[in-house]
Amino acid sequence: MIISFFYMDISGVGGMERMTLRLASELHNQGYKIIIVSLFGSGKPFFPCPEEIDIQVLYPKKPNNYISYFSIAGKMRRLFKDYQVDVHIDTGIVNSLFSLQASRGLKTKIISWEHFNYLMPQIRWRLWIAHRAITRYSAAVVTLTHEDANLYKKNHHCKAKVLCIPNFLPTIPKEQSKMSSRNILAVGRLNYQKGFDILLDCWKEIHSASGLEDWTLRIVGSGEDRESLLQQSEKLGLTDCVELVPSTDKTSDYYESSSIYAMTSRWEGLPMVLIEAKSYGLPIVSFDCRTGPSEIIRNGVDGILVPDKDAEIFIRSMISLMRDESRRENMSSAAKADAVRFESSSVVGQWKSLIQSL
Repeated sequence: MIISFFYMDISGVGGMERMTLRLASELHNQGYKIIIVSLFGSGKPFFPCPEEIDIQVLYPKKPNNYISYFSIAGKMRRLFKDYQVDVHIDTGIVNSLFSLQASRGLKTKIISWEHFNYLMPQIRWRLWIAHRAITRYSAAVVTLTHEDANLYKKNHHCKAKVLCIPNFLPTIPKEQSKMSSRNILAVGRLNYQKGFDILLDCWKEIHSASGLEDWTLRIVGSGEDRESLLQQSEKLGLTDCVELVPSTDKTSDYYESSSIYAMTSRWEGLPMVLIEAKSYGLPIVSFDCRTGPSEIIRNGVDGILVPDKDAEIFIRSMISLMRDESRRENMSSAAKADAVRFESSSVVGQWKSLIQSL
């Protein structure tokens, strides 16, 4: 069976790129022929990718998706025909607007893989069109959370199969984070969605609390907000206790050398960074934003779920956990034990069952 994936720029450094390559690699290992279609970019993945996987780049530079709509769909249609693609997986449901047009009259089955959440506040009109299209014409819609799967079923007469398959880890690391560390970790693309500006404002209050002056906040990631975050850190007088680390393939070193993971995202899908944090035994303090944190964190057991956008409770929760190493140790053990539900074997098995059923 031949399976293709479609993403905007597979050479990027975000969670969607990582999960696309991770799933593609796992399916390749299961014996499927895999093609990755990148709309533009270098075609050279930042994350690991088997050499046997064929990567096709449609344009050297990013095209205008509206002006080039039929051109993009036409290129994909030729690819579906040339490779005789059986199943095509779109990373991001808006991308399915191209694939559904490209696959008309062909045997290729389209799976629309939702990576954000159904109620994401951005690009609403495009999402409305995509929701209607994929629930009617895709073979399947895969969400990352049960909440989103239920929203699709509730709001649409779905002809497509709709099911939740979470993100996964290739392996559970043997290493465990050090709860005696005085480091707080946050990882992600430096943009508005991830809310690192909120985190810095909170960190100003947290770091000034009695006995916590020697703690450091590490934010690992790259993106368009880097300069504004550096300026905010300087303005708040945090340059001595905040590190902005560029994206790296050595993120494991930062998970291992931290004792709390902090997340103040404005919205998510199913944040891979929280799953990775659990796998290293990191207690998590996170806004209960839509969607994902509540399906990863067991509140009070392996982390703390803070009411969405409630900075005051976030600050209090962080301070309390930073002052209580014994509680961190207990949460760390619980997090490590629970991470096994995100192992690749069971999750990839769900993908195989779906693909074989189409």
